[in-house]
Amino acid sequence: MNGGTGVFVAICIAIATASMPKAASDRSRVLLRSAVLIPCVRPSVDMMDYLDTVVVSTDIDIGVGQRQTLQLPAGPLSMVSAVTDSATCHRAAIAAGLALKTPDSTAVPSVSVVRVGPTRYVVTDAFHHFGEYDLSYTFDSAFTLPPLAEWGS
Repeated sequence: MNGGTGVFVAICIAIATASMPKAASDRSRVLLRSAVLIPCVRPSVDMMDYLDTVVVSTDIDIGVGQRQTLQLPAGPLSMVSAVTDSATCHRAAIAAGLALKTPDSTAVPSVSVVRVGPTRYVVTDAFHHFGEYDLSYTFDSAFTLPPLAEWGS
């Protein structure tokens, strides 16, 4: 789902609920929004390059040190792939929202997700920041909280 589709969905929700009584309108708006899956945002080239380097590097600082900090496995480039599945992005966005200092499962509207090996997902929340950086998390394949790692990217 791209930005244009999100605007279209918002307009449809507004039109569908405009003529309803207030209580029914509020209830319908929540149901309509919950039916729309969170869109995936393509990971940046910089993020993909960084994760590629961290995963394959044998350098003590860039590879081994960063892998330990970020809780990522070592391996070939084929282990790193962008996720475009809406259901996975939806689960990742909920987990990222619940990992915030003030947990809120609806606080993160979209995320970029990178799968690293069979058991790790790097989730980047472009709406909340760590200083000047986007907020990123490493989750296991079940998106267990707390995340395995949290950093600015």
